[in-house]
Amino acid sequence: MFEAAMRKQVRSTTASRDVQDEFAALQESMTANEYAACYQRERLPLVKFLIYRGAAPQDAFDAAQHAFVEAWRRWEQIHNPRTWLRTVAIRAVAKANQPTVPLNEQYDLADSAPLGSQVSEETMDLVAVLRRLPPLQREIMVWTIDGFTPSEIAKELGISAEAQTRGIRAA
Repeated sequence: MFEAAMRKQVRSTTASRDVQDEFAALQESMTANEYAACYQRERLPLVKFLIYRGAAPQDAFDAAQHAFVEAWRRWEQIHNPRTWLRTVAIRAVAKANQPTVPLNEQYDLADSAPLGSQVSEETMDLVAVLRRLPPLQREIMVWTIDGFTPSEIAKELGISAEAQTRGIRAA
């Protein structure tokens, strides 16, 4: 009787482990798919966002790649990937001691591999206009162009909604 109970327990434990393993594999697959979808959807917009902020194209690509590597490591903990990726990429540009391009410096995006043909004339014109704005106004406009709401922008920049509105009106 003891042996039968042990066999039953072993089968139950084995079945539980099998179910747990299948569940873990399913979760991992879903996580990988969500991450891959985010990567496809956000990679180029993130690079553009960094360029709009003033980063050189290669620095923008490097910082975006760094952000996605970090996102993969922490994917289960990230609640808002769009915001998280931008925050990490901004820090990566700063940490690499690659300051953003000065407002008066002209950067020829057409000659910048690997961005090249992925940047339209409109984007190059927008970058030129953004570089003429004061830093806070440019930052607010870049987040706005990227589709963030005023309250999200205020939170990310650590400013009040009123200060953000004043920053945009001054532009």
